[in-house]
Amino acid sequence: MFFPKPLQFLRQIRKIIIYCYWVNRMVIHIVKQGDTIFNVAQQYSVNPDILAVNNGVSGNANLALGQALVVVFPLVTHIVREGETLFSIARDYGVSVNSLYRNNLILESKPVVFTGMELIIESEKNLIGGYMTGGYAYPFISTDLLDSTLPFMSALMPFTYGFKSDGSLVPIDDTVMISRAEVYGTKPVMHLSTLTEEDVFSVELATQFLNNRPVWGTLINNVLAVLRQKGYYGLDVDFEFLGLENAAKYAEFITFARETLNPQGYPVMVALAPKTSVTQPGALYQGHDYNALGQAANTVLIMTYEWGYTFPPTPI
Repeated sequence: MFFPKPLQFLRQIRKIIIYCYWVNRMVIHIVKQGDTIFNVAQQYSVNPDILAVNNGVSGNANLALGQALVVVFPLVTHIVREGETLFSIARDYGVSVNSLYRNNLILESKPVVFTGMELIIESEKNLIGGYMTGGYAYPFISTDLLDSTLPFMSALMPFTYGFKSDGSLVPIDDTVMISRAEVYGTKPVMHLSTLTEEDVFSVELATQFLNNRPVWGTLINNVLAVLRQKGYYGLDVDFEFLGLENAAKYAEFITFARETLNPQGYPVMVALAPKTSVTQPGALYQGHDYNALGQAANTVLIMTYEWGYTFPPTPI
């Protein structure tokens, strides 16, 4: 097994992908001279402790002029009474514990409450569509960081299973990540890529594999065994820098994977380079035919987070 060496721009949570989202009603307050967490909280009639935690600052922090503070407006709150637990409060209000974690960052995804503590049961929100969130993480991520993130994630993709030209898998130690995902009701999704131990996406491996169709079945059968053994929800395929010469074969392979895995109950996702046009040059972009891969897979994610490494995200 191997652990990819972290690239300079990768953190323990490698990528967080948001497809659509509902947002809490909130305002962005720009700090002015003399502003403190306490008087900003008073201005908007919100809890100063919650305001501080939601913005990652301490209650007595010196705020910088021009600093942006997110102010979220609670719709339903609850003051913890003696003898109550987070689980009993969730039951009484008919909400999930995970929703309480998401509404109350102060909990840090741990079911620890105390008498007199204010909890947000529900925030005002503007529904703008369904949503799915997911993220890639290395197996060496700290459990505390993973646990604090999982309540916000629909899917967790341990990064990454590799493979060899004969279709055998290069596994990772994903046991803890899968077990923690199960605790928070997050779906674990198997991630398969052409990343090597040198932390590069191997064009040579991809080309050799894609042009050796008999090995496709070997790889997907090995993937299926892992999906079943470890309780994965589905498969996320991430072959990068393929070049135009491999684009058609890649779409054929994704189709093959979907047609093999779907009857077994496993969806197939494919990660797409963030293109701004069909004719965008470069091996990363030309290797991903949006139309062909969109038809081949059950769902796709567009890796717009790649843009964040060199310049701000931009609409596609």
